[in-house]
Amino acid sequence: MSAQRHKTITATKHCTGCSACVAVCGLRHALTMQPDHEGFLYPQVNARRCNHCGKCYRRCPSAQLETGKQTLADLGAQAFAPRYLALSLKPDYKNLKDSATTGAAYRISYAFIREGGSVCGCRFNYDKGEAEHVLATTLPELDALCGSKYVQSNKHDVMAHIKAQLKSGRKVLFIGTPCEVAGLKQILTSAEQELLFTIDLICHGVPDPQSLKLYLKELSAQVGPVQHLNFRAERWADSLITASGPQGTFKALGTNTHYYFAFMQYLNLRPSCYHCPYASLTRVGDLTLGDFWGVKSIIPDFPYPDEGVSAAIINSQKGISLINTLHYHTRTVREVSAAQMQVTNLSLRQPAPEHPKARALYYAERDRTGSVVASVNAVIARFGQRT
Repeated sequence: MSAQRHKTITATKHCTGCSACVAVCGLRHALTMQPDHEGFLYPQVNARRCNHCGKCYRRCPSAQLETGKQTLADLGAQAFAPRYLALSLKPDYKNLKDSATTGAAYRISYAFIREGGSVCGCRFNYDKGEAEHVLATTLPELDALCGSKYVQSNKHDVMAHIKAQLKSGRKVLFIGTPCEVAGLKQILTSAEQELLFTIDLICHGVPDPQSLKLYLKELSAQVGPVQHLNFRAERWADSLITASGPQGTFKALGTNTHYYFAFMQYLNLRPSCYHCPYASLTRVGDLTLGDFWGVKSIIPDFPYPDEGVSAAIINSQKGISLINTLHYHTRTVREVSAAQMQVTNLSLRQPAPEHPKARALYYAERDRTGSVVASVNAVIARFGQRT
């Protein structure tokens, strides 16, 4: 009598690319993440290797949310009243590092590693031209995780490595988008989750990795192979994009660059970003971090508002322990209401707005020309500067 065949994961518009399905699959190469025609990674089942155990489907947060078998509350903290903060840290080197705002995530991660834990975050792999999640166990390794990456990361095997570290009794701090946090939690046992601490980021949405690779190729014509990329070189000021290589340095306001335009105008985000269930005040991480945009209009007397202010939401007792590591480094903290935090942060109110015709044109031109610059120019020519 043949074994029962359970439902397996399928790539849908709700798939976030979190890679939890691959991490939970016990069969080598039965499930892998492969790029689609736009460049986003989706699960692909090898029918000859799959035994139809159904674990990939049962552990997929998108599938469980879509079918109503789980809620966001199930994926997040239970029975905890969130606290909403605007905060800035003392602007010393160890706090700011190459961080995009006040360096809160870096400072928390620094303390976490000093106490013997590991930190999993996103870095650029310049050899591959992609962002990837990796584990850092030393302070020098932590440096590569600083800064904003406006692209979806490749998780490779990092979730399985996190699970192994937790199983061995080592604490791990995971920093990522809410969908990535949800995916990681889904593959862990209750005992493993006890040692897991999570920071979910207030997320604008994630562009496809292929667009970034093409844009880096275009920049390399000016600077040579790109060896360093920073989307927020001036941190809190108008976003300044810098890229450097052996032949020189590129520097421009983000608003004057084609890649940043596509990102901010929602042209090349993952399809699930336009239906994101995590774009709300119901958070899945222990601590939520992001920028507190418009702080001057919401808290007029907030000191040094132009030097970087973070938005922080404490979602659990673990979140309290994480925020407490900032105690001696904090310059200003103000408690605010949920409504105040939502005023200028669209991603805490609703998913990214979709402009289907502009998005379709962007990808059609990108595939035709192999150029992000040409694709964005085509969108501007047809739809104007704002879509």
